[in-house]
Amino acid sequence: MITYTDGGDREAVITAISEAGWTVSVFDSFDAYRTCQTPTEVRTFRGTPNRRDVLLAWPGWTPRVRDDGNWSLLPESTDDLPELSVVPATVSARQIRLWLVRHGVSLAAVDAAIAAIPDAQAREECRVEWDFAPYVERSHPMLVPLAAALGLSEAQVDEAFREAATI
Repeated sequence: MITYTDGGDREAVITAISEAGWTVSVFDSFDAYRTCQTPTEVRTFRGTPNRRDVLLAWPGWTPRVRDDGNWSLLPESTDDLPELSVVPATVSARQIRLWLVRHGVSLAAVDAAIAAIPDAQAREECRVEWDFAPYVERSHPMLVPLAAALGLSEAQVDEAFREAATI
């Protein structure tokens, strides 16, 4: 993951989604990503990103080459941009817990799933992540087995992240 700012308040987070592609998620404020807010725009691309690609992907702005050879961003209309259904990379701990409760998965069930992890080290690390992390990462290696223990498929986890991001 790479972050890039426009020198002001907006920040882009670049995430590889496969060997053949990457996404750019742009947030309204510099701290929005760190506080698990939903990005204002997400675009998906093929290949390997470079600085010009990131600038081209920045919503509402057009990259222009300045006299000194560097790039700058100029505003443009974004009225015609399509809506994309993107799975957020993170949601806050509060958001995912509320989503679970609203969808009939008790927090006690999560505790039981964590307690059932056979490896003591992995169990304790998972407990620390669940109890103290301010956000939940979609790509965290313990998420898939924990979700499976709760009866959730990967598609349901993706939907959980999408819905939780709106809470």
